[in-house]
Amino acid sequence: MKRPILILLLLIGFISTAQNKDFNQFSVDVNYGLSIPVAPILENRNASDFIGYNAFSLGVRYMFNPKFGLRASYGNVKFQDKNSKEDNLKFNNFNLQGYTNLAYLIGFNRDFSKDFSLLLHGGGGITLAKASTAANNERIGNIIIGTTPLYKLADNFDLSADISYTITLKQHFGYNGQLLDPDYKSQTGSYFNFTVGFIYYIGKKIAE
Repeated sequence: MKRPILILLLLIGFISTAQNKDFNQFSVDVNYGLSIPVAPILENRNASDFIGYNAFSLGVRYMFNPKFGLRASYGNVKFQDKNSKEDNLKFNNFNLQGYTNLAYLIGFNRDFSKDFSLLLHGGGGITLAKASTAANNERIGNIIIGTTPLYKLADNFDLSADISYTITLKQHFGYNGQLLDPDYKSQTGSYFNFTVGFIYYIGKKIAE
């Protein structure tokens, strides 16, 4: 976990001097919240057995213009079996997503309030999955889509609330850390994240 956080911090230091003259193109964000598994759920088990406040993410976003941008992020999600403290599945995600400011596209900021905004995002990356029953990490792909409402707290700070849906490709372990199939056949998994966080815009311009 230390390595991806260090890389993001170095990236922040590098980009902090490369600001657009009209608006702050770079921002950093930190988020924490709830994870809800969707699939695969083992027989005689419920998704509620693995729901918990164990979702964390750290990201850097670059906006090419006020409408479109990219975000690189690291995320950590843990699914803990409520019936057994030893059984769990941990995801370390490394994602790259495209972002669009829907509020800016439809004129919401100008016509209603500059304090509110709405981002749509989608992309994918790599997940390192660590099951409690496995000795090593499993590398799987993931696809993610979501939406992020924003509320301006100050010139360079936003409060955010994000809803994301992640699809995991070729998942071999369930959310209790147990192997899904004795023949090691993979399945497609998915889960929701509901998080809140803060966004800091790097630069001296007033954030849009």
